[in-house]
Amino acid sequence: MPHFNFGGTGQKPFEDAGCPVNSCIITDRVTDKLEMPVEEYDAVLFHMYYVKKWQLPNQRKSHQRYVFFLLESPQNVPVSTLPVYKDYFNWTLTYRFDSDIWRPYGWLASRPMPINEYPSTTNFQLIQPQYDSNENILIQISQKKHLVAWFVSRCNVASQRSKYVEKLAKYIPIHIYGKCGNYSCPKGNRTGCYEQLERNYKFYLSFENSLCKDYVTEKLFGVINYNVVPVVYGGVNYSKIMPPMSYIDAADFSTPQDLADYLLYLDKTPDEYVKYFWWKSHYRVYSQSKHVLCKLCEMLHNLNLPNKVYPDIREWWGGKGLCHSPQEIFKSF
Repeated sequence: MPHFNFGGTGQKPFEDAGCPVNSCIITDRVTDKLEMPVEEYDAVLFHMYYVKKWQLPNQRKSHQRYVFFLLESPQNVPVSTLPVYKDYFNWTLTYRFDSDIWRPYGWLASRPMPINEYPSTTNFQLIQPQYDSNENILIQISQKKHLVAWFVSRCNVASQRSKYVEKLAKYIPIHIYGKCGNYSCPKGNRTGCYEQLERNYKFYLSFENSLCKDYVTEKLFGVINYNVVPVVYGGVNYSKIMPPMSYIDAADFSTPQDLADYLLYLDKTPDEYVKYFWWKSHYRVYSQSKHVLCKLCEMLHNLNLPNKVYPDIREWWGGKGLCHSPQEIFKSF
């Protein structure tokens, strides 16, 4: 992940992001030569998917903020793979809601959203469904040929999503694209695949590979801009990030058969199915993460922030109760 996907080095990424405080400078020691000793920088970001114990700085100054950066779940990066970091990290930058800097894979905000506003689950304005006749979507769904699609490349994962899909497929047809199925879409053409999904399918399985606290990825946010209804399967509280009647949660159904019956009902009842698109005229979907740069730079310039340190980052990251087995979430698995 060059430059943490922040758009390069120097001051320009902060300027391009339109940050209110933009006098920070990024240096990437992996791809660039450091202009000064690492202990002189105000913040050091550690990408914990790649960092090794021997790569840690040998010296550290008291003014520095060490930032724990990770977008994978604890089931993909277990705490056992992390060295013991006692009283080491000051801030966290992850998808978790309780991170010091929240970096979601995507988010929704009520229209309009100021360009420099930070995404937040605390200011997510809940709008009650307002169902209007949407002739354009009704015409589009009448042309859809198939019921359910799933794009997947990792078959055996902690969430055991393949087992759930196997049970679901006993009652409804599911077209599985990728290494775990019999259908394919041109590799490297994600937009084309999503457009194909929108043309031909009514539902998409937005099934996560891990059932961990707040973990929701592009499996959801990659498809919700398209006119297809996501069926979600994950460890996050979806009501905190999505409006009602914008998704179908597998956890709300006692059995995969019950879920299948509901999808078949919607398939036969277009006026009910189309209600799942009401939110599109009231919310916008965001996926860029430039706000992270702005937040980080702003925090580094805020001299009133209290000192903070994580006594045990491994406990915060992957402690007891933060991840679950499917049997703990789903009523019948």
